[in-house]
Amino acid sequence: MYHNSIRRFVALSGWEGAGKSEGVKHIARQLGFFMFPEIARIMFPINEKILQKPLNELSELTFSGYVTGHHTCVANRIQKAVFDRCILDPLTYQALYSPEKQLNLREIQGYIHQFNDEFEQDTLYDDIVLLSHPKDAGFIEEVVFKDKDRKYSTSIEQYLSDAKAFEEHFQVIAAGLKGVTNRIHLIPAFPENPEVLSDLTLVAADLYKPN
Repeated sequence: MYHNSIRRFVALSGWEGAGKSEGVKHIARQLGFFMFPEIARIMFPINEKILQKPLNELSELTFSGYVTGHHTCVANRIQKAVFDRCILDPLTYQALYSPEKQLNLREIQGYIHQFNDEFEQDTLYDDIVLLSHPKDAGFIEEVVFKDKDRKYSTSIEQYLSDAKAFEEHFQVIAAGLKGVTNRIHLIPAFPENPEVLSDLTLVAADLYKPN
């Protein structure tokens, strides 16, 4: 049903509760993409039991995890992969919650250029989807807040405010780094967008046409 391309690396980003993990699983099932999981969800139990670092210090570790994971995909010539978040996410969390520890974006830019040159690619990802957060209070209360790995917002008002700040900072950081992606798609999440899984599948297949 979908045309084949040489390489399709797609990342889903967004605030907690936007449906990234479900979208990643859906794309993997529908299109047979290699699925790269969210690093933070892997790190949380490791941190609680072993590292015991403050939450605001995990961004450096998750950034390293996404860099390593991306390198693994490229080195193994994986042609189609969907990533649960990308390198921009930990940089955004860091800017919001630990700005005094912000990684050097100039050095990161140099690394991106070096990496892309080494592997003869124009960008790390072909497309990034920034899923806008759900805004329905009932859905946030009944679904989002049930996630045991939710670490930040503690009230609906705070959730809406934090999500808006994340999305704004994400786009600022993305605009300041070249060679990360060809396109960033802003797509509303469920329940505001009942067709979100279909939209994400079309993005992954390089067939998405925004309204």
